[in-house]
Amino acid sequence: MSEEQRRLRMVLREAVGATRRPVREIERTIGIGNGNLARLLDGRLSVRIHHLVGLAAMLEVPPGDFLELSYTEASATAKYRLRDWIERAPATPDNGAGALAEVVRQVVREELARLHPAPASE
Repeated sequence: MSEEQRRLRMVLREAVGATRRPVREIERTIGIGNGNLARLLDGRLSVRIHHLVGLAAMLEVPPGDFLELSYTEASATAKYRLRDWIERAPATPDNGAGALAEVVRQVVREELARLHPAPASE
């Protein structure tokens, strides 16, 4: 288990404690069987997105808080937020993967141009 996974499980343990709810209620809410909460928290059961979403709903917090608290170094060094990328997407009828890919390409081009400006023409 990686260090990030250990931190995620530590954050989940703290969150479970913060709910102040019975273990069986937590298990039911996050979609695991009776007796599996301990397995989830100690690493014997894989953490799934619906577990994070269910626990977040119980605490009335954004599910992303779990990852942000667990991956603090990555969060601290991030230059953009996902919302920044999505908001740059051109308004198209489907706003599909092609549109998002074009936005990503454009942002990369801009960043490369900023980091490595073209030499001035004489």
